[in-house]
Amino acid sequence: MNSMKKYLMLTLALFFSMQMLVTAQNQRNGQRVQQTPKERAERMAKQLELTPEQQTQVEALFVKQDAERTKWREETRANSQGAGVDREKMRAQFDERRKAENEALEKIIGKEKMEKYLKWLEELRQQRQQNRNQN
Repeated sequence: MNSMKKYLMLTLALFFSMQMLVTAQNQRNGQRVQQTPKERAERMAKQLELTPEQQTQVEALFVKQDAERTKWREETRANSQGAGVDREKMRAQFDERRKAENEALEKIIGKEKMEKYLKWLEELRQQRQQNRNQN
C-alpha cells in the first residue's frame, strides 16, 4: 500500500511538472515577449556588428522611442474612447512615426547597416508568419 501512495505521488508530481512546462512554453510562444531596450540593442549589436558607442546610442534611442510610443498609445486610447476610430488616420500616424524612428536609427548606424537591419527584420517577419501558418 505504501508503494502505491509513492507511485501515485510521483505520477501526480510528474503530471503537474509537465503541465507547468507546457503552460510556460505556450505563454512564450503565444504572446510576444517584450524585450527591454538594452536587450534589443544588444541583439542588434550582435546582428549588425555595431561598435560599443553605436550600441549605447541605439539603446538610448530605443528608451526614448519606447517612452514616446507608450505616450502615443495612451493618447490614442484616450482620444478614441467612445468615438469611432479612424483606422486610416492611425495607420498614417504609425507609418510617419516608424519612418522617423528609422531615420533616427540610420543616423546612428549608417545606411549600409540600416539596409542590413531592414533585411533582417523582414526575415524575422517571414519566420513569424511561417510559425503562425504551422500552428
